[in-house]
Amino acid sequence: MKQATSKGTPRGLTKDQRAELDALAALPDEGIDTADIPEVLDWSDARRGVFYRPVKQQLTLRLDADVVTWFKRRARGGRGYQTDINRALREHVRHREMRGVHGFSDLTTCAQLIQQSEVLIQSLDQRIDGLEIPTDLRSRLAAGCLDAALEHQKAIVLLAAKQLHGSAFSLIRVIFEAYIRGIWLHQCATETDIENFMNGKVPTISKLLTAIEKKDGFESGVLSNAQRQSWKAMNGFVHSGFDQVVRRHTETTIEPNYGEEEILAAINFANAIGCLAAIAICSISNNNELAMYVLEKARELI
Repeated sequence: MKQATSKGTPRGLTKDQRAELDALAALPDEGIDTADIPEVLDWSDARRGVFYRPVKQQLTLRLDADVVTWFKRRARGGRGYQTDINRALREHVRHREMRGVHGFSDLTTCAQLIQQSEVLIQSLDQRIDGLEIPTDLRSRLAAGCLDAALEHQKAIVLLAAKQLHGSAFSLIRVIFEAYIRGIWLHQCATETDIENFMNGKVPTISKLLTAIEKKDGFESGVLSNAQRQSWKAMNGFVHSGFDQVVRRHTETTIEPNYGEEEILAAINFANAIGCLAAIAICSISNNNELAMYVLEKARELI
């Protein structure tokens, strides 16, 4: 016969059950029989999260077409790209939590960065204008390249302010090359190299970087890393390749469609190269004090 109980009221333990539980609780660790399930002592190969499955929530989400294309191209047969997008979002959240950043209100907007960039450009102009550049051919050619890089910085910021982002992005490779050529002419080029440069013969960007990064101050490889990671995209933007064209589409129209984060990245890159070009011009003019000032201004913004 079943014992009748009120709904929601658990049955009490018998005297024998309580005694068994008390005896188990009183057992020392060494008295516990783990023969069926041996205790794991070595956790060196353990992996966290293998059995963790977060609750999924279905929703309709509008993503930029180029972002979806990027994930689909990297997924096997175009499958599994939604999982990759979720993984990328989770990593982004984790990274922001590690930095103590919550929400997006603390991020610099394009308008704010453009305003800061204009202040930086004005400050650089005021201090670099009037610098005396040596009259030798090497210094003049190098300074010309670096001055072009500073002009490209201004153009990128101005175009971004006018929301002409396609044209701004097309100058990313141009400003990078102008700076690299200026440094190479000043610190690396032989007399024959200079003569060839005047005749329109310039080594490839990889060869220029290899020569530059043998010099003091450039050994870290930051420039060559930037070239390796972004060169394909730089070429795509300047030559109206896929990276440029795919950002001319929305769901219903053909028009510029650039994400704010990549616009911020482009402006920051232009500002970084502009500051580096200004420091190099100071070096050519032997004005180390001004070079240190520019470096401090760069650290405030970048």
